Amino acid sequence: MNFTFRSRTSRPSIIRGGMGLLIGLLLLGAPETLRAKEAPGSEKSASHPSTGYVNKAWAKKGAKNYEEVYEITNKCIEQFGTQAQELAARLSGFPPAGEEQNYRVMNNVATCYFIKAEALRDQGRTEEAIAVLKEVIGKYPYAQAFDPRGWYWSIKEKSEIMISQMTERQVTEEEIIEEDIPITLYDPGEEFPVEYEKYGTFSGKGTTDYQYKIEDQIGLAKAVGEGIYPNTSSVRFDPDFIKIKKTLGDIDHWEILNSRDYRTAFFKWNLAPEPPGVKMFYIADILERSGLIRHAVKAYYAVLVHYPRTYAWTYWHTPWYPGRSALYRLKYLLKNHPELGLKLKDAAIIVKNGHDNDIRNDVFVVSPGKLTRTSFWEKIRRGKKPCTEKKRAPGKIIQTRGGKRVKLVQFENGDWELRVDGKPFMIKAITYAPTRVGESPDDGSLQNWTTQDVNQNGKIDGPYDSWVDVNGNNQKDENEKIVGDFQLMKEMGVNAIRLYIQPFQLNKDLLGQMHEKYGIYVIIGDFLGKYALGSGASWEEGTDYENPEHQQNMLESVKKMVLEHRDEPYVLMWLLGNENVYGLGCNADKKPESFFRFANKAAKLVKSLDPEQRPVAISSGDTLFLHIFSEQCPDIDVFGTNSYRGKHGFLDLWDEVKRTSGKPALLTEYGAPSYGKGYSQEEAQNYQAEYHRGCWEDIFCNSAGYGAGNALGGVAFEWLDEWWKAYEPGVHDTHRLSAGPFLDGYFYEEWFGLCGQGDGIRSPYLRHLKKSYFTYKELWN
Repeated sequence: MNFTFRSRTSRPSIIRGGMGLLIGLLLLGAPETLRAKEAPGSEKSASHPSTGYVNKAWAKKGAKNYEEVYEITNKCIEQFGTQAQELAARLSGFPPAGEEQNYRVMNNVATCYFIKAEALRDQGRTEEAIAVLKEVIGKYPYAQAFDPRGWYWSIKEKSEIMISQMTERQVTEEEIIEEDIPITLYDPGEEFPVEYEKYGTFSGKGTTDYQYKIEDQIGLAKAVGEGIYPNTSSVRFDPDFIKIKKTLGDIDHWEILNSRDYRTAFFKWNLAPEPPGVKMFYIADILERSGLIRHAVKAYYAVLVHYPRTYAWTYWHTPWYPGRSALYRLKYLLKNHPELGLKLKDAAIIVKNGHDNDIRNDVFVVSPGKLTRTSFWEKIRRGKKPCTEKKRAPGKIIQTRGGKRVKLVQFENGDWELRVDGKPFMIKAITYAPTRVGESPDDGSLQNWTTQDVNQNGKIDGPYDSWVDVNGNNQKDENEKIVGDFQLMKEMGVNAIRLYIQPFQLNKDLLGQMHEKYGIYVIIGDFLGKYALGSGASWEEGTDYENPEHQQNMLESVKKMVLEHRDEPYVLMWLLGNENVYGLGCNADKKPESFFRFANKAAKLVKSLDPEQRPVAISSGDTLFLHIFSEQCPDIDVFGTNSYRGKHGFLDLWDEVKRTSGKPALLTEYGAPSYGKGYSQEEAQNYQAEYHRGCWEDIFCNSAGYGAGNALGGVAFEWLDEWWKAYEPGVHDTHRLSAGPFLDGYFYEEWFGLCGQGDGIRSPYLRHLKKSYFTYKELWN
């Protein structure tokens, strides 16, 4: 996972320019929110002298050179303390999103206080550490530290946690489980589905000139019902609206969007000052979550009819197209609600040039399609199988890529299939990193799990010594036998794991045992300069894909990977990069042509060294710069990408990859947290399982014979909850990191595992199998 998030969010901004209305939109909880490229202000911050002190202080603390830590942090505080306090005096809350660079001196000074306190704590100087933490809390309550993985975190918040730990007090947030407040429609409309031809005229379907002209606005308003364009009046007569309308002015429509008060969210969004296409999409989303599926179907379809060209910007300035999202949401709802008896026929929204960040060159080809009745047999079929269509015959093989044992084949109908030893092989993989609670790469305590043997019994801990806490009592009861992760994964149906050669040397004997005894392969990768790994660049410098020295270092790293593992039967395919297109420790986001050109060079090197000629895949970020990949990477066999688009699946990703590159696609990462504010653990685990089911069924229904026919499988993220990702490795953190397409609209990085670690005391052995584990056990077997 690319750790490019923010700990806070703020309201979207509207930016007006020469091209008309551009929406600087922070999509709070939008299921299609694209992932971040780089935290705002990080580049500018890096150029300030105070940042140099912070970087040096972190490095010295990691090396345990405590006296130098004190010298560096004191210098920063003395030199910039006055300026920092002047900046702090301006604030009554966190700076608006995007303005962090204006407060970088304050943030850096506060970070130096925090590093100093950590060093004091590590040396056992508890009282001094607490005094420093209290000082930074008092002086800089709105200071934030920039994490190299890409997000900001509150120094005050982490300082309070640290104090509680040192004083052996537990500061726990009271978990308030909320209840759903559903919408009761006052005016559900007179038609379902709506016959739009009765109220207007379609023209230019399937072309760039598509439009729908309303000729009977009153009639259409009656047909669609309240909250759906053009019916903007019915909601004002809704008795529930009348009861609360005076309170709506005090409510932030983005904050209420992801709450469980669907009724208030529905009314507020009907009044929201957002572009009509964005507003219509989120009204549909609220209706869906409230369980009003028929009205949600009408609302999503209204987006297709009236606003297919709507675009918005995510917080990180990547484009989002609500029309395309609404189309695939519709398909999802109709597939999962066969009782509606509807199908969407001939609908398509194609955005030509939509893979870059320049909306000025976008060209929309639009056909809203038509909601039509399904036949009796179609209804029966939908109730039994995950795919709505009958599997098509592939025809003859027209192309083969790879070697004898592992290869890709393309059929004459354009579909792709991976084959291992001559048999079809659907990749059912998982990201495996069983990090022990308390370990973190941030402080240098992270250990190599492939060699870790904490109990010194001669067996590797996670793979062989883990056990399932069946009753959730955080104790190993007599009937809870040691089973090991490899066995648990085999029972789940896993046939591959994703691993990188950085930052630790991999235990080849262990991987060989995993493959021989449990039938699990390895998709093995090199970060290719992401996070500056393998390039020889410092973090501040970052990997430059046009730098000959960096290129040579990365090619040497790739060469070492292939030479070390090429003769091992556990290798399924080679993987290059990990969301490099988002930046962070590299400049692939700024120089995508150079990055993909170099990635192709690395792929050619892999193929020249691997006698088995296994396929080579890239691990990109969603479909960003897909067109450049297609142009620059003829020697990369598979377009792999990390994508988090929500429980509805991956929407148009498969079609876009097929249309743009013609290559097979692999989801190298996808998943959801099993936590949400205001939800019980049961509800959160149910949601996580539903999310994974929706994603896997979408993958399956776009594999050979179905849909786009180019899906090779997926790598679920991830096996085990990792407690270090929100900074404090001994605490299972429940604080929001950034907006995301999940239960309450936020990422909780420490809760993505299909397995939990209980209260953490019996890590690295205890496993709590979440509902999503059993979902895959059903789907993958």
